[in-house]
Amino acid sequence: MNSNTIPFEQVILRYHPNWFLKLLGFRYLDDGTYRFKWGSFDPQAWGLKFNIVQFSADEEYDCLWNLSFIFIIGHFWINLPKWLPNQTFGDDIDQNTIRTWGFDCRWRRYAVVNGIVFDWDTKSRSVIFPWSVVRVREQYLMKDGSWADVPEDCFRNPEIGKAFRDGQACEQHTYHWVTPRWGIRETIATLRVNEVEYRPKCFSRLSIFRDVRRYIDISFAKPVGVVKGGVLQTFCELKLGETPAEALTRFMKTTNL
Repeated sequence: MNSNTIPFEQVILRYHPNWFLKLLGFRYLDDGTYRFKWGSFDPQAWGLKFNIVQFSADEEYDCLWNLSFIFIIGHFWINLPKWLPNQTFGDDIDQNTIRTWGFDCRWRRYAVVNGIVFDWDTKSRSVIFPWSVVRVREQYLMKDGSWADVPEDCFRNPEIGKAFRDGQACEQHTYHWVTPRWGIRETIATLRVNEVEYRPKCFSRLSIFRDVRRYIDISFAKPVGVVKGGVLQTFCELKLGETPAEALTRFMKTTNL
């Protein structure tokens, strides 16, 4: 385990908002998304969207109701008043279910769904764009140097999932992040490498259009980040010529969980 190879001064990411953002109630910057007291704004998102979202009665959320919309460019999340009524579910619905009303029409190159999604309460229907990119293959690097497909029952069967995960090649590094209250914190990050192949939906059988990308699967020994509850697992794309350790260092420099 490499514990003293990352200089603190190169890792710590500090963002100083200007007076206008402070006037709007700016809290912190989260991987390109501006978090405010009244909600959040992602300037990188684009499309058409209008949703009313009702969260479960969990202290993790700042409010129970949220207005989410995109008009061409920019994704707004606006917290609605806390006095709005709490959700009521029947016995057959998970009490942690998020309820949504509206539609979402976006195209992101490597999104799970590229098309129009219609939501009504806990039900949804999707219309997929034929030119959207779909995932046709996902493999993990194993200890013997080979690449193995994810087993079909990996997530439904704990024993199969554990055996598959134990057979994957991995390495551990010390991960640092900064919190407003406690300063520099650290934990152990376990890295695994997976490879994903994407193709356009309309040409999914033709390998000439394939786009292969590799990622590091990052698992933390304890919750990381400034958001309540923290993050235990995330991922980062590997760039050309980059090792997993170098990708983790870049992730620490540029991402504020």
